[in-house]
Amino acid sequence: MEDLNATPKIEFRTEEEQNFPGYYTNYFSMLKTLNRDRLQTLSLERRGFEEINPALGPNPSKEKINTFFALRAAVLSPAYLGLMEAPDWVKSSVADSAKMMGEMVTDQNARLFRGEKINARLPIAAKFTYHGDWDRFIEDKYRIFTGDK
Repeated sequence: MEDLNATPKIEFRTEEEQNFPGYYTNYFSMLKTLNRDRLQTLSLERRGFEEINPALGPNPSKEKINTFFALRAAVLSPAYLGLMEAPDWVKSSVADSAKMMGEMVTDQNARLFRGEKINARLPIAAKFTYHGDWDRFIEDKYRIFTGDK
């Protein structure tokens, strides 16, 4: 019969090194920016503004706004990006571009809310990101340059 008061035996196993692709590391900071954009979008009507994103329309409902941003968060998630048949630097670049565009939009919104005159267009940006093994990269280039094998 099993002793219910006995201390359970728990084993933890870890690997020496865990390597996560670059697009994993920036996901939560991108989510923070995405949520800031969502909150600003939810406040537009109360502030007397209209949305300029054609995907949402000028006066989107709260449900449409929340669904739109939930879908963006899902599509930019590491799990979804991991399904793409592309190098990690492409996936990182997609995630980092989304974060950068979100930062540009939220900054533009904040300036607009303060009454500053701004160019009322959606910003478009791209950021190319490479996370790699620089030691190996440099060694490979050195071998090519010197002819060493």
